Amino acid sequence: YPYQFSSDEKEIMSLSLNPSNINYRTLQHNLLKDEVRFDYMRGLLVQKSSYSSYDELLYREISSYSPKEISTNITKKSFLILTSLYPDLYTFHRLKSVSIGKPELITKYINWYDPIHDPSSSVPIFSEQHNYTYNDLNYNVATHTTYTSDGEMITDYFKYPLDYGTISNSATGNVKGLKILQEKNMISSLVEHYQIKKNLDNSNSRVVSGKLSLWNSDRPYPDKFLALSIPNQLPSTSFISSQVSGNTFIADVGYQSEVTIEAYDSYGNVKELIKKDGVRESYQYGYDGNLLVASVVNARSNEFFYTSFEDIDGNSVLGDCKTGIKSRLNGYSNTLSGLPPNTNFKLTYFKKIDNTWTPIEEILNTGVNTFLSFSLIGQVDEVRIYPINSRIVTYTHNPGIGMTSITDINNITTYYEYDAIGRLSYIKDFNGDILKKYIYNYKQ
Repeated sequence: YPYQFSSDEKEIMSLSLNPSNINYRTLQHNLLKDEVRFDYMRGLLVQKSSYSSYDELLYREISSYSPKEISTNITKKSFLILTSLYPDLYTFHRLKSVSIGKPELITKYINWYDPIHDPSSSVPIFSEQHNYTYNDLNYNVATHTTYTSDGEMITDYFKYPLDYGTISNSATGNVKGLKILQEKNMISSLVEHYQIKKNLDNSNSRVVSGKLSLWNSDRPYPDKFLALSIPNQLPSTSFISSQVSGNTFIADVGYQSEVTIEAYDSYGNVKELIKKDGVRESYQYGYDGNLLVASVVNARSNEFFYTSFEDIDGNSVLGDCKTGIKSRLNGYSNTLSGLPPNTNFKLTYFKKIDNTWTPIEEILNTGVNTFLSFSLIGQVDEVRIYPINSRIVTYTHNPGIGMTSITDINNITTYYEYDAIGRLSYIKDFNGDILKKYIYNYKQ
């Protein structure tokens, strides 16, 4: 007799059983037992080899993996059992678990060969073994150890937000930044990465590099990037890996600031930063915050202005412009505020005169004010204002295709053109003369 089983997952199963001999307890156990699936272990690269044009082995890497159960999805399974001889309805209810996971690369062996001196490629001239361990809190790599054929062991250590334990609600500063990452489940954000070298017998252990990220206390963005500054390799016993003690973030004193983020825009793009040499750089993004349109060296983010009239204010027909796809007809006016007084600013723009885009440059001074107003007449494009001792580079784009122009610090524009399927075809100078031409052919 056929038996049909249905579940809330629309599964249909048929069994030919003798109703008089059914052991429903056994049947329930077999049909509702937990599932462990290893579909995610399929299609993994286990070996890669490189050969010369003479079919000589040059390079080979062999990888091994281990399944890692990540989570268990709990679903309620309802099975109905009906027989044609017995009208009784048997319903089994049970929470059925389905395990899922991810593959973890455990070991990778890499060998390089010299077919000139060893035609059979039987003995590698150089070998590496890479071993990986994983963080049980976020399943990312915790350590990566490389064993080299010259007798060294190099281990990279990685720390993430959950590695700093439970953080108090009263936390402030960079400790609060870690708590924000934990709360927003941004648990794969790298906080610290340092590298230790030692001999294979574990002697001469020393720290050779380290990088640390400090996080904003208001939103989940980096505040500062630091790097270990060690004139000589530091004994590993003298190194302090970052940690949280109470509401205090502790890190090795050798960490020195590389980049400090001063401001972000509303899209989360870096708006202003200071590099370790004290140079300040500011950025402006356009096209709904997706693409960089201006970068300025030696100016704050509120001390410069740029528009090519691509996002707003452009009112020309498409293509009637110096850069991008639009320009501004009938003049343009604006006011910059929050500027330092008694400071010279350079205003540059292009104005269409007798059907030619003509560059114009002016020097403006704030005087005793902290604002600067300007008013342009006629058809204009590529308007830039910045402190006279700063350098600005501006960009336009065709979103989804590529950059269409760069206007450099000397206000000279280079153009980029693409073919019908989005490949770069021409690079042209400010006069439209071809600097480079790209031709694509399919291999026969």
